Amino acid sequence: MANCQDSISVSQDKLTIAKLYYDSAFLCLSNKDYYSAMPKLIKTAALVENLPEDMTDEEIHLTSRAYYQMAYVFQKMIMTSYAVETALRASQYQDMRQDTAWMLFTKIRLAEYYQVTKNKDSVDYYLKQVIPLSDSVKYTYEYNTALRLAARNYYDKEEYDTAFILYKDIINFKQRHGMTTLNDSISLGILMFHSPYEYQSKPYLAKAFDKIERNPSTNMRDMGLIFFLLSKLYEKEGNSDSVSICHKLMPEFIDYMAEEKSDELKLELMYNNFKTERDQRLYELRLQKEKIRNRNVAIYCVFALSILSGITIILKRRNRKKLDDVSDYNKKWKSIEQNELLQCVRSRLVTDNGEKISVKNIEKYSDRSLSSIELMELRRLIDTTFNGLVSRLSERYPELNKVDIYCCCLSLLGLTNSEMAVLLGVRYSAISTRINSIKKIFGTEESIGDFVARYYSEM
Repeated sequence: MANCQDSISVSQDKLTIAKLYYDSAFLCLSNKDYYSAMPKLIKTAALVENLPEDMTDEEIHLTSRAYYQMAYVFQKMIMTSYAVETALRASQYQDMRQDTAWMLFTKIRLAEYYQVTKNKDSVDYYLKQVIPLSDSVKYTYEYNTALRLAARNYYDKEEYDTAFILYKDIINFKQRHGMTTLNDSISLGILMFHSPYEYQSKPYLAKAFDKIERNPSTNMRDMGLIFFLLSKLYEKEGNSDSVSICHKLMPEFIDYMAEEKSDELKLELMYNNFKTERDQRLYELRLQKEKIRNRNVAIYCVFALSILSGITIILKRRNRKKLDDVSDYNKKWKSIEQNELLQCVRSRLVTDNGEKISVKNIEKYSDRSLSSIELMELRRLIDTTFNGLVSRLSERYPELNKVDIYCCCLSLLGLTNSEMAVLLGVRYSAISTRINSIKKIFGTEESIGDFVARYYSEM
């Protein structure tokens, strides 16, 4: 007991420390310090990640968030393969606890990452999972991202008109909700530049100047590419002044990319070291667990062999009882097959010409229904013959009313819904509705007759 309490205490201490690391990493992410955030996220996962079956719900949730944020860092550093790997690991933990909100965020990310690698099938797979979770009001970003990914799929299929209509729908949606659309307009311009609508892309790409004017500290990583595309358009127009302006803005972009590549290599090494240590640790834990399980299996085998003969005897007795029950059931049916009441029931189900009454002619023979007295007598006959079957059924399922019980008795006779409708003097649709209601009470999908017969054998 003391060892168990010590283990719980250590686990709680690790969880507390892991939360502090995660909070510190989140603060780094808020300041866009991605390089400093990664080791803290790795430490978070290293502290609490264990064999899934040995983790608490809180540990699973924190681990999934740590991997989700790792994927976010890799995305920002344009390290797509690592972003996919960590997002998939986050998704596995989120699926374990059905964490709907985080599942939405992660599956959106995965769809984005796979679109970068042109894996259209994977994009479609995750978009189909996102659509039921997305909400244009509660999750505005995810809703618009899903639309954008769908539009990009059309673009990749060279269905440009449909793609650009969707992109413009996103811009209109954001404008209606008072959201900025500069980035969306610029993204649309980049796509149009690489399509038959190249010359129509300029007013969208030119939004880059508005973005810098509104925010002089704009990250030049993306801006450099946009000014490069604009310079190409201005060159074709012969607008040398505009080309010169664009060229002045591009060197900073080139320097930034060289610096970012260095950080990229550091993050790659950092994560790969963590991954190697993690996989080795989890492998050793799994191996240790297997050894304990194998030792227990050996002990259980000895115990199992000692009681196997006893189980065999019990099974033989049960099989013999089942055979006896079937034989008893058949004998009881034979004893009432020639009963006058059952003969009367069967005679009501054929026309004067000897044809069987069906759904097509059921309404012509509504006068052939059984009287209340005959139905009560049928219930009594079945109850008496089958050792109080109907009475026990009524006690076991008090929700059944009088007509429901009559239906059970008629079903036990092997009658169809149309035949029961004739005998009860109701429409075919009414009897079908009632049968479905009885099945819900019984909690079964099998026929009512089969259920009642099985209930009798288990009495």
